[in-house]
Amino acid sequence: NMHVHEIYSEQIASEWLTDMEFDTQIRETILWLIRNHTLALELKVMKKRGRIHELVHHPLFGRLTRLARADCFGTLDKNGNPRDDFNDILKRPIVAEIILQGE
Repeated sequence: NMHVHEIYSEQIASEWLTDMEFDTQIRETILWLIRNHTLALELKVMKKRGRIHELVHHPLFGRLTRLARADCFGTLDKNGNPRDDFNDILKRPIVAEIILQGE
């Protein structure tokens, strides 16, 4: 279950970032990226315009897109090819339209 993956990943990262004494703002940024990294990939099927708008216009979305692209390169199909192309996900009509709308 991907939701469980995000929860555990965030918990592990939070403990590590705290132990390493990272500044609160950096810690919160990293934890937001971890919490939302699979949500970015859900843009390929997401239907709620409000939810898409909230995600793509979040101040950290630029960083999230870089993380999502890396995730795509690391998530392979049975032939060893990336399962998704995040650039294609961003070109999905509803997503592209909302991105272009701006705030």
